[in-house]
Amino acid sequence: MELIRPTPDEARAGLRAMVTVARAPGWIAPPARALIDAAQGFLLGTDLDVDRIEGIEPADVACVLERRGMRRQLVQGMILVSMASG
Repeated sequence: MELIRPTPDEARAGLRAMVTVARAPGWIAPPARALIDAAQGFLLGTDLDVDRIEGIEPADVACVLERRGMRRQLVQGMILVSMASG
């Protein structure tokens, strides 16, 4: 599997989407937080405080992520965050 490097706008939208999924249970579980932090450091090139990241609506993510491969990669990341959230 080849990782696609997101643009800065894609990275922000994707990070917000992952945080939205992570908050679904009402709080961010430590494993989900660790996964998001790892994604920031390894793939996104960001170092944002997860607790300060705003959620995002699906339509807003779709407007920013136009590349099919980037969308697929984000969905895979969101699935991992969901599983890490318990």
